[in-house]
Amino acid sequence: MGCDIHLYVEVRQADGSWKSVDQWVTEDGYFHVPYEKQFYNGRNYDLFAILANVRNGVGFAGVKTGAGFNPISEPKGLPADVSTEVKQCSENWGADGHSHSWHTVSDLWAFDWTQTTINQGWINGETFQRWQWNIDEPPVTYCGGVSGPSVKLVTVDEMKALVAACPKGDLSSLGDTYCLASWGIMYCAAAPYFWSNTIPRLLRLGKPEDVRIVFFFDS
Repeated sequence: MGCDIHLYVEVRQADGSWKSVDQWVTEDGYFHVPYEKQFYNGRNYDLFAILANVRNGVGFAGVKTGAGFNPISEPKGLPADVSTEVKQCSENWGADGHSHSWHTVSDLWAFDWTQTTINQGWINGETFQRWQWNIDEPPVTYCGGVSGPSVKLVTVDEMKALVAACPKGDLSSLGDTYCLASWGIMYCAAAPYFWSNTIPRLLRLGKPEDVRIVFFFDS
């Protein structure tokens, strides 16, 4: 089963209370923020790992995706002074919502997004042929796992030798041969939209210490 984030944004008011700045609506008795109005609505397990140690180093169906990330913090629960809208939304999800937490923009900004980790994925001969010349970058395509009667799993060195032995670059003889590739990646590159779009939007809402994200997950 997949995992999604429910992320909301609050701004501290002059009296010290926190106000939700999301655009809430009620449709068919369901209280929510429309998908296109959400500050962040992606399904990025690397980001989930960074924010709250959720799906850290594992992907769909529990496949291993790499070494994992150092999270900003473990889930902290909802803030004691959470806004009414976010609290109601969380209650509506009940036990289906989990790993509730929050971070101020100051927390996000102080975090070291230049840290690196190792990600991994299975690639076929055609992808390997291109990737081997730039192994510090992610392959163009990769998958978390492969199986089947015709699948053959080899090491990176074995794949390199097999590709080199193919006449005139014709890789058809490799069929369903895969190797497990690994590459380093900065945290900011692992969560590019959140880093380059969401955080700048949050910074425009007020002082970093007076703006926060409150979030939870469902899976």
